[in-house]
Amino acid sequence: MKATRTALSVLGLAAGLLALLWGGASFASGVTAVFQYDAAGNLTRVADVSSDTSNCGGIGAVCSPSNACCAGECANLASSVSNCGACGRVCMGEGANTVGTCTAAVCGSACATAWGDCTPDTGCETSLRTVTNCGACGVPCSTANITASCTSGTCDGACLGGWADCNANKQSDGCETSVYSVSNCGGCGVVCSSSHITAACTAGSCNGTCETGWADCNVNKKSDGCETSVYSVSNCGACGVVCSSNNITATCTAGSCNGTCTAGWADCNADKKSDGCETSVYSVSNCGACGVVCSSNHITATCTAGSCNGTCAAGWADCNGNKQSDGCETSISTASNCGACGRACAPGEVCVSGLYCGGRCDGVTCGIGLVCDPDTGRCVKNIP
Repeated sequence: MKATRTALSVLGLAAGLLALLWGGASFASGVTAVFQYDAAGNLTRVADVSSDTSNCGGIGAVCSPSNACCAGECANLASSVSNCGACGRVCMGEGANTVGTCTAAVCGSACATAWGDCTPDTGCETSLRTVTNCGACGVPCSTANITASCTSGTCDGACLGGWADCNANKQSDGCETSVYSVSNCGGCGVVCSSSHITAACTAGSCNGTCETGWADCNVNKKSDGCETSVYSVSNCGACGVVCSSNNITATCTAGSCNGTCTAGWADCNADKKSDGCETSVYSVSNCGACGVVCSSNHITATCTAGSCNGTCAAGWADCNGNKQSDGCETSISTASNCGACGRACAPGEVCVSGLYCGGRCDGVTCGIGLVCDPDTGRCVKNIP
């Protein structure tokens, strides 16, 4: 007969045949022995797969040296609660919320997960998932500034407003750190800058009063405090206040725009910030300085290098040397100023046509082109 590898399941006193291929196969539950036919056709037992550590549960399934084969499964008799010290010896818990244990092949009893034996009563009567016994008997969760809870045996919970758990220990001291301080402002380790500022923490945001001459122009008192000098021409007196460079070498003095005007220009509206030195002082309305107006009295006024000047009208002169105030204020057709400032006619003489001094023309022949005016007794130009 051709040799065929088969397996027989021996269950109690009953015997039956189970045809299986052999080759390191595992067997269904209840298979306890493997048989095969020899060359003569006799059925021969090969292995007990229920207890053989070299064929535990199947041909060639070897248990480790420290394990036994119990009902076709490798088991450590020193620690298996189902096979403690011997196959089939099951360890059971003793009391409520307990489980069996196996230590050094000896059965014992221990509390089930999340339970503890916190009183003299039998069993494990205390839940270890409460804020009074969190993770172990007598381990309470702190209630300092926290709505405490116990999650999987670890103290947890939501911090009260304005507080945080910065040492990561809610069990001992809950939420121990105020986040309304300059060293923990709004969160653990968030430090408010002290750069040019008397720092404060208001409702979890860095704040405070800037030192004189400084401002918080980037709106970030936390990182760099009051980082900007307001004594510069780009931030004069406040953030973003730029001093004009219009006809001026601009400066910022104690937070106010200032500076030296370019020659020929002045700050007549007292606003160096907005328009610098906006007014030319080489004009007849601002000659040499703001509001200095050159007189138009008998003169075609001009302003030269900041001084009032101009051409006098015919018959008039600037005899007091002040064209700015009164222009050409003096008639030079009078006996005291005849033809020029200070040229006075002798007693009895008159100023003839504003040109020269002479006598009265009564009975006198006037010069060429002149006739005698009978009303004044003076020689005047002959106008046809």
